[in-house]
Parts: sequence; C-alpha cells; structure tokens
Amino acid sequence: MHRSSGNVGRLTTSEIGETINGPPLIFIPLSIRVPFQMSSKNLVARSCSRALGRVFFFSIAFLAILVQTPTGRCDLVLGNMAGGFNDSGLLASFESSGGYSIGFTVGATPITITSVDLRLRTETSPGLATLELRNDVSGNPSSSALAFFGNQTVGTGFSTINFTPTGAMQLTASTKYWFTIGTQLSSSELLVVGSNITSIAPTGPLASFEGIRTGTINNQSIDPTLPPFNANTPTFAINGTITAVPEPSSILQLALGYGVYGWYRRRTKRSRTLSV
Repeated sequence: MHRSSGNVGRLTTSEIGETINGPPLIFIPLSIRVPFQMSSKNLVARSCSRALGRVFFFSIAFLAILVQTPTGRCDLVLGNMAGGFNDSGLLASFESSGGYSIGFTVGATPITITSVDLRLRTETSPGLATLELRNDVSGNPSSSALAFFGNQTVGTGFSTINFTPTGAMQLTASTKYWFTIGTQLSSSELLVVGSNITSIAPTGPLASFEGIRTGTINNQSIDPTLPPFNANTPTFAINGTITAVPEPSSILQLALGYGVYGWYRRRTKRSRTLSV
C-alpha cells in the first residue's frame, strides 16, 4: 500500500490498521483517535474502582451525620419528681368540667415528647383522667388541643400515672406550650392532682416551667391564690428526646465528602484516559 505524504492525515481507521499490520510501518499522527477495546481485566478494575468510590463517599456522608448530629437521649425534659414526693401539699381538685394546666417553654433545642408522669388520685371511686397538649395564646392555654395523650385509669390512692402520646410529638424550640389535665369523672367525683408539702420548683435541661392555670377545661387563666413555686406546684415529669437536627458542621463534612469523592472520580477517569 502506498500513499503520498500529503494524504496521511486523511487515513481511515481501517487503513491505519492495515498499515500497522503490514510493512512498511508508518507514523500515526496523535490527532487521530483509535477506538479502544477495554479488556475484561480493565473492565473488572474499573467496576471495582467505582464500587470503592461509592463506598468511600457514603461512608463519609454517614460519619458526618452520625458524629455531628445531636441524637443523644435526655429522659427528663422538665419536672420535680427527682427530689421525691409525699403528696401532702395543698392539692388541686376539679370535676369533669374543670381543668388544670402546666405551662412550659421549650429551650433552644427541638424536642420529641415520649411521655408525661403525674401524681393523681380520685376522691371516692376510680375513673379516667385525660391529658392534652395545647398551644399558648396570650399567656394561657388555647381552647383546643394540639395533641391527645390518651385516657388513663386513676384509683383512689395517689400513684404515678403515665401518659404517652398517640403519635410522634415534636415540639418547636423556644415555644411555649401547656399540658392540660382533665377528667371524665361524674360531676359528683373529683380528680386530685398531687403536690409536695415542700417547695420543689420544676427544673430540666431542655425546658423551663411557666406556672399553672386553672378554670374550666377550655377557659383557664391565672389563679392569684396559687403562686407558681409553692406547695401548689404539681408533681410531674415531662420526658422526651432531643430531636435530631443537622448542625452546620454536619453539612460541611457532607460537602467535604462530596468534594473528595468528586476528586477521586476525576483522578481515576484521568488515569484511564492516559492509559489509553
């Protein structure tokens, strides 16, 4: 096969192959691209490289969320049961149309309520007590329930009654709420809320106590005869967990993981191009 030097740049791929396989051997310009047939060995290496890259990326992302996201459990949100209880304080009691509310403000971290413990009893015969979560309206409980914590049977002797939400209950940070206690007892029966004879102010790492409200179940206000921190403070415990919220450092680590993975893919792609 013979061609003039002026036509070398127009050689087809098949002609180049024929020229290489038979004499005389001619120079192939670098600007001409020859299709590359990847061997099965290279295909396996490339697949393994991609798999390792994905594993590396997802490991970085998982560690960023696991290490930097606050997922620690805090059993006590707010309460005063840790100091014990003797149920000998001045007691709040009410019948079916009445209500008794405990106010609190969530701290800087959102929380998920898991349960509420109250010291309760009835006057003469067992009956049902109810617990509702309500929003705050101008410093008092709203007239409608935000969430329902179910009914629990209460006996004639004081005991710790545990209420749990019917669904996941997440509370917003820096927001005021009320837990409203009610009853389904008859009009002649009273539900009694226990309190200590000694002054034990409710405290907690994730919320602050905002006082109590009394009145009818849907219309409660401040009772001037009941200061917030005296023997009338109910004995209770609000339990929950910290709601997981990604922190800025988590987002930074995730972005770093994306960057490293992108650099890794670009480097391996460039290595394969040079090898071709």
